[in-house]
Amino acid sequence: MAFERPPRVLALDLDGTLITDYGNWRAPVSRENLDALADLRAAGTRVVISTGRSVSSTRSILERTGDAALLACDLITHSGAAILDAGGRLLSTHPLPRAEAALLLAIYREHGLDPILFESVARGGACLYERDPANPRMARYLAARAREEGDGGLLRRVARLEDHLDEDPLSLGTIDTACKLDLAYDAMTALDLPGSRIALQNLVSMEGETLHFFLEAFARDASKGAAFREYCALEGVAIDRAAAIGDGHNDLGLLEAVGFGIAMGNAPEELKAVADHVAPDFDRNGVAAAIRACLLP
Repeated sequence: MAFERPPRVLALDLDGTLITDYGNWRAPVSRENLDALADLRAAGTRVVISTGRSVSSTRSILERTGDAALLACDLITHSGAAILDAGGRLLSTHPLPRAEAALLLAIYREHGLDPILFESVARGGACLYERDPANPRMARYLAARAREEGDGGLLRRVARLEDHLDEDPLSLGTIDTACKLDLAYDAMTALDLPGSRIALQNLVSMEGETLHFFLEAFARDASKGAAFREYCALEGVAIDRAAAIGDGHNDLGLLEAVGFGIAMGNAPEELKAVADHVAPDFDRNGVAAAIRACLLP
């Protein structure tokens, strides 16, 4: 049966998808993408941001678009670990068990990596780190986060991350080269922890470079696909009347779950294989092209 346009809800990724220009701090999303989203909302579609970013980082991007309606979207953040409404009310969360987080932090360090820890949304969702990293990729990431956060206290250097495991964190992560992260990934997955999911993926970075790998740990039941299913159930929307646009491995379950899935041209082949449509690349206004070709009535 053909997908009925427009979708009731659209789950929309940020990095490598909606963001078109990482070099443009004041306007990271093109006018073409913003106009297409406005037309889709006018047709009756609710837009939900679904991203691997933290809540504060997501809001920083949305604020800089200058689009009040986009800033008023509900959010799925940390690759599904937290769902919030537009007012910031936490609808659901799936944190990483703290005992398992402690074991994983030890593996990060054993492999010479600089881990970061994201606190729970209830605690503020701060990004914590222990030292100024020698790794230039991680240093650039923290510098970009500092620019996003300003003096809001949501990026903090601490003496020891384990001292902040009195509560389950949202996630752990680090950025480095693939060869270093592959070894740590193998060590983490070998533990076969019952409450953890380990993810390694190549991302478009905040500077737009592509040789940028992120090794993250989430709760086993935290994923974009599961979170969007949960969101649709909360909102009384049939998942087969929803659509999604994404570019990363963390979008795979999401595109498989919805009635119409769109992969970006810059997505890996595994994602394109499950998509109903492949859009142009993120820096060629692929979101706008996909909305106009596939989602508008």
